[in-house]
Amino acid sequence: MKKITYILLGIMLSVILFLVFSPKTEGISNNPCSSCHPFPNGAFDQYLDILEGDVQTQIPSSIDKEQIKTVSVIIENGGSSGIYDKISDVFLSLASQYGFFSVDSQAIVLGDMYLGKRSAVWHITGLSDGNDIIVVSVVGTNQHGSSQFTDSYSIPIIVGQPTTTPTPTPTQTPTPTPTINQLSVIFQSPKEEDNWLTLATQNISWLTNGGRPPLRITLEYLTSNISEHWINIAQNTANNGSLTWESPNINGTINLRITAFDSSRPPQTAIAIVNIQVAKPIPEFTTIMIPIILMGVISLIIIFKRTSKQKKPPNLIY
Repeated sequence: MKKITYILLGIMLSVILFLVFSPKTEGISNNPCSSCHPFPNGAFDQYLDILEGDVQTQIPSSIDKEQIKTVSVIIENGGSSGIYDKISDVFLSLASQYGFFSVDSQAIVLGDMYLGKRSAVWHITGLSDGNDIIVVSVVGTNQHGSSQFTDSYSIPIIVGQPTTTPTPTPTQTPTPTPTINQLSVIFQSPKEEDNWLTLATQNISWLTNGGRPPLRITLEYLTSNISEHWINIAQNTANNGSLTWESPNINGTINLRITAFDSSRPPQTAIAIVNIQVAKPIPEFTTIMIPIILMGVISLIIIFKRTSKQKKPPNLIY
């Protein structure tokens, strides 16, 4: 009986140890890159502005003939930060509306401009008596969607000793709203934080809206614990709305990214990202217990046979 008790205790201990140390899914934090461009659930705002009220913007209100004065202007690339917040090919110009003063260099090229402020400086020279207007303008392009930004500012200036004439009314062009990208894409399946099993066939589906047909789709995934680069699932494929894919053999978080392209020149693009959890399946309880029970039964049979041999009486010799 003691041996049978020890065997049963051993079986129970094996079961407990197996359940405690068996593989299980552990939570891993989401890829921090997934929050940088939260399309289509977030908002993105951007503008290019001449800051006429900035303390560093210095525009003279008068100048004598043959006198040289400095014009300083501050511009700002403002709005919410994101993947496409750079404005390229930024250049400014300053001109005389009526020709009563000259400018040393009308155009100043700033090139690429990220979020923040930049300055531009000109030197003007009075030419002849008259009432004039200083006209400052800025132009730039966001390469994402080829959105163009423009702004201008005008202010009167007295040159020399002009005759009494009505002062021209300054005009100011409001900052235009950039063109909104009409193409959009969202995931239908999977949803955010869905759970997948490794090496299982999964269905990925999406919805697109807008854009010039036909549309093309690129699907990629990123694993924060394996790779720092996006890995292709489907490259430049037709916009069929869904496809099947075998999930990778990993435990943790993966980020799925879909990029839609339309047929415009240059093409419009739209991006959506979803985070899902992938885990290896845990063995079923019956799968665990059957081998353990079989080992216990075999052990009991062996012990019973050995006990029977020991109790058999010895052969008597007469």
